Amino acid sequence: MKYPIFAICTILFFSFFLVHCATEQKTVQPTYVSQDKCYAPVWNVGDSWRYKYDDKKEGELRVLGIEEFKSSKIYIVKDVYGAYKKGFDVKTLQLKVEISSDGKKMVPMTDWGWHYDFPLYVGKKWEKMVSGKDAENNPRDYLYTYKVMSFENITVLAGAFKAFKIEFVQVDYVTSSEIKRYIWYSPEVKREVKFQYGPAHGRVKITGQGYELKSFKLAI
Repeated sequence: MKYPIFAICTILFFSFFLVHCATEQKTVQPTYVSQDKCYAPVWNVGDSWRYKYDDKKEGELRVLGIEEFKSSKIYIVKDVYGAYKKGFDVKTLQLKVEISSDGKKMVPMTDWGWHYDFPLYVGKKWEKMVSGKDAENNPRDYLYTYKVMSFENITVLAGAFKAFKIEFVQVDYVTSSEIKRYIWYSPEVKREVKFQYGPAHGRVKITGQGYELKSFKLAI
């Protein structure tokens, strides 16, 4: 079949135009492509994460099983570095219960164990009021504010990962003190790969309590 000269020229023009546009689009790609949203991961029995703390100590968390708790399911996690097992909600991964060595289940007095509000995405913000105790064991209310700052590359002892960097600020209205922390959550690892304290303002001084991932093993 023969095509008119005009039709052939038109086809060649649009072919060149499409290739040119594709090339231009490639050149303006960012250095990394951020995930749109990161939903709560699925943990499996046998998953484990070992962390090294600033004080050189090490601790491992291991998923032991899944149990029913107050009409919902929780992951039972053994914290080798701590004295209790912990129960995290299967759907949200919020800390729901602590389990003593004799099997007694207790509702946590504070929510220090988990700092995520899934799904995560760059720019997301959330906050909550948390009841706890100060250094003198007096009851105290704190405001926790969170912001997902970026999805970036980070290298720790366990290797290099892409992670959501979350800024976490704890405000104490009584003392006007503020503690800033940074958390790097990796979708690949299914937990944080680094926890770092930033500058503290006010009476509170925090040293030696950060940590990073040394190794991990996912059952599936």
